[in-house]
Amino acid sequence: MNAVAVTTTICAVINPTPVQPPGTQGLVTLVNYVLWICLAVVGVFFIVGVTQIAASWHRGGEIEGVKRTVLSAVALTVLGSIGLILTAF
Repeated sequence: MNAVAVTTTICAVINPTPVQPPGTQGLVTLVNYVLWICLAVVGVFFIVGVTQIAASWHRGGEIEGVKRTVLSAVALTVLGSIGLILTAF
């Protein structure tokens, strides 16, 4: 037998069904609410940053708000990834 066949056989035998531990539904709900609140706050910061960039560009002055916009976009990406990871488990 080769290693792939052995690994496939072992993985087929060990295939547990995921079950949420009892009493953790409140924790899951809390994490979901916190995640949604964080997404809303960071989304507002992103919109404010884009608005600052547009206003600065319109006035012809120095472009402000780029750092806020980029960091907000990164934070939105990270928070979205966390949400996907948590739903996978």
